[in-house]
Amino acid sequence: MNEVRKFKFSNVIVHLLLIILVVINLFPLYWMLTFSLKTNDEILGHSYVDEVTGERVRVEPNRVGLPKQWEWSNYSEAMNTGNMGQYFLNSLVVAVLVILITLVASFMATYALTDSRGHRTGIRDSFPDETPEHLCSSDFPLCGLRAVHGNPDQHRVHGRYPV
Repeated sequence: MNEVRKFKFSNVIVHLLLIILVVINLFPLYWMLTFSLKTNDEILGHSYVDEVTGERVRVEPNRVGLPKQWEWSNYSEAMNTGNMGQYFLNSLVVAVLVILITLVASFMATYALTDSRGHRTGIRDSFPDETPEHLCSSDFPLCGLRAVHGNPDQHRVHGRYPV
């Protein structure tokens, strides 16, 4: 069935705000990419002496626009003179170690909280058995069927006893 959606002004406002947020988040990436492809003179501006008139001419920097001349060699220069390969390797090692430490800590916490031996541990005692009522609504269905007081035949649906 093709359902016709009603026009809502609030949807337009939400979409405009989302577009603004996208531009705000993507602009630094654009800025970084264009700066990496510009020459220093184009970023900072420069001045030179005109050969015909002998006057000093100031060229304004191009900070926001696209590069006039795309300098792809900036990347190879940064890798060679800036020691970027070593920095990349350092970042990779740190990222892998952080992920491994997080996984080990998560596995230990999961073991402690799930209590595979069938009895409660000290850590598990600090958590409530039931989900709070405000989280068990039709808008936020966090609660499913839960056994009531350990009786698997009697269930609560969304935090309430069946009628």
